[in-house]
Amino acid sequence: MKEYLPYILGALGGGGVLLVWTGFKRLADKAREDAERRKGWWRLNGGVALIAFSAWLLFQFA
Repeated sequence: MKEYLPYILGALGGGGVLLVWTGFKRLADKAREDAERRKGWWRLNGGVALIAFSAWLLFQFA
C-alpha cells in the first residue's frame, strides 16, 4: 500500500479541494435562490472533511 499512498492522498486531497471550490462558488452565486445556495455548504463541508482525512492518512502512514 505504501507505493500507492501518494496517489491516494493526491486523489483525496484534490477531490476535497474541488468540492470546496464548487461549494464556495455555489454559496457566492447571488443569482441562485437562497435554498439552492445553502446546498453549497454540503459540498464545502464534504471537501474539508476529505482534505482532513487525507492529512490524517498522511500523518498515519508517511
